[in-house]
Amino acid sequence: MIFYQLTINGMISPEQMEKYLISLMDNQWKGYFIKIKMRLLQQLKTMFNKYPELLYLSDDFRNECQIMIQKIIDNYIKQEQYQLRK
Repeated sequence: MIFYQLTINGMISPEQMEKYLISLMDNQWKGYFIKIKMRLLQQLKTMFNKYPELLYLSDDFRNECQIMIQKIIDNYIKQEQYQLRK
């Protein structure tokens, strides 16, 4: 389908072909960016799970803060997964 659109757009108007190629690249880079963010969030989550002492929190509220941070990271991961499926 992409080849067909490139051929048709290229034959009809080089300007349209250029716009189409730019839109393809934009979407591709957006996908790469989302994947990078997902990887970083997953690594951050792993780090907090393995090394909760890195939170540098007082022992009184450490568990509550860790749970809150995990929920925030989980929500961001869900949002990014949704963006990848779009």
